Amino acid sequence: MVSGLEFTDVSIDLSRRRVVEGFSLAVAQGRLIALVGPNGAGKSTLMRAALGLLPLAAGRITLDGTPISRLDARLRARRIAYLPQGHQAVWPVPVARIVGLGRLPHRSAFASASAEDAAAVDLAMTRADVTDLADRPVTELSGGERARVMLARALAVEAGVLLADEPVSSLDPRHQLQVMALLRRIADDGTAVVCVLHDLGLAARFCDYVAVLDLGRLTAAGPPEAALSPEVLRRTYGIEPYVARHEGQPVLLPWDVLA
Repeated sequence: MVSGLEFTDVSIDLSRRRVVEGFSLAVAQGRLIALVGPNGAGKSTLMRAALGLLPLAAGRITLDGTPISRLDARLRARRIAYLPQGHQAVWPVPVARIVGLGRLPHRSAFASASAEDAAAVDLAMTRADVTDLADRPVTELSGGERARVMLARALAVEAGVLLADEPVSSLDPRHQLQVMALLRRIADDGTAVVCVLHDLGLAARFCDYVAVLDLGRLTAAGPPEAALSPEVLRRTYGIEPYVARHEGQPVLLPWDVLA
């Protein structure tokens, strides 16, 4: 039996248009995988399909060997945590209650939180370093604080797979580094993490595997230095990158636009 999340020859149609074609990727426990590619490449579409929110035109997506389509919505929500784009909050709800929403898939309707739920919330807040924010309304937080709170909510699910769609968008550089370092620690602790990223430098530094999409197709995949090679970036993005190393870590910057 295959362990983890696996995409096999997945094709997806939206509005009668093929937006993903023949995509395959195995997401094992303990890995931090980046999905990168130009806008409209199909990255977020794949995330939604993995959550069972979109039908497949072809192929299959399995979780520990079982097709996603055979898992009911509550079971999927227990086993795959999701961090959507943006960190919007419009109601002044305390942080601890927001994080507690991550436990809803584990409870029946209208049931009170259990001791197990409380322990999971405490652990998630500790891992995301938001314990000191527990009583603060989420609407009063900075963008970086709010990003960590929403990540804590996803961690409270205690799922084996975490899907994060642009988790660092709209964050300043300090908070981007904090969130990516946290995702790296979560993966090192054994969770399978897939994140959609536009920052190629962060993907190169923090992820151990990168899948590059272009026009719905997988065009490169592998360790960052191979998948994000200058040749791949020229072909996929039409850019010339600056590539170097600092303190043993890869440094990658989009440097110039190709004519």
